[in-house]
Amino acid sequence: MLNIILGAAIHVTLVSGVFRGVLEWGGWAWCGRVSYGAYLLHFMFQKGLYGSMQTTHMFDYFTLVVLFSTTFMTYLLAVLLWLLVEEPLNQLSKILLRNEPKKDMNGIKNMDMEVNQTTC
Repeated sequence: MLNIILGAAIHVTLVSGVFRGVLEWGGWAWCGRVSYGAYLLHFMFQKGLYGSMQTTHMFDYFTLVVLFSTTFMTYLLAVLLWLLVEEPLNQLSKILLRNEPKKDMNGIKNMDMEVNQTTC
């Protein structure tokens, strides 16, 4: 039992450096930003493609072409959706929902009227 635990600890220590660089790559953040839009759009591409097919038989090559082409189109439209809709609405909501202390006539922040929501 000790050998298994020791082997697992050594494996995690040695391999974590290699995988950490891959998992902390900045491109994953971009994929995470557009993934919900891709999730919503991919179903429409698949449904539209398979709904317009005349035959139910698909070859292996055709399956790969369909997979890669619909994934490419999905992420292309997901990026556009994120750039044109999702991110501007996020920025707008940050501006509108910003909770700044009000300033008096001299430009000094009035901290007396603020109530901490977590203590109430």
